[in-house]
Amino acid sequence: MKNKIIIIVNLIIIAILFTHFNILLEYPKNNEHLFDKNIELKWGGNYDNYTLYIDDNKDFKSPTIKKVTGNSYLINNLDFNTYYWKIETDKMRSATWKFILDSKVAINMIEKDNKIEIENVGNTDLKLDVINPITGLTIVELPYQESKEFENNISFIGKQK
Repeated sequence: MKNKIIIIVNLIIIAILFTHFNILLEYPKNNEHLFDKNIELKWGGNYDNYTLYIDDNKDFKSPTIKKVTGNSYLINNLDFNTYYWKIETDKMRSATWKFILDSKVAINMIEKDNKIEIENVGNTDLKLDVINPITGLTIVELPYQESKEFENNISFIGKQK
């Protein structure tokens, strides 16, 4: 009986130490698809200083390395790609997670003052040409895609490869 109590106490101590000293990645979730080119990486842990590794290679052959205080780091203007990231301290290392930054082609077409206005609401720069807006149908030519016909006041959403 005494041995069982000692084992239980040791397991409780290990569990407390694991949750207190471990580094747990929080955001973005593993394998998550994102569309915002500015991403705030978040993790949990009770350390003062962290080292962030982020790379487009799962083996971290050419990582960007950042020294961070606190439990988050904002990365701006990422390219569309798959990224791998992990956090380390001098005592602990997190798991490696990945996220996918996808492009999103999206436009809104609105008729205003007898003119067609096109608004880019995606995360990809587009060169749009409007042809024949007088007929009631508008043809929008998107790079790398076939032309599409739209009626006024509708949206087009697609994904660039």
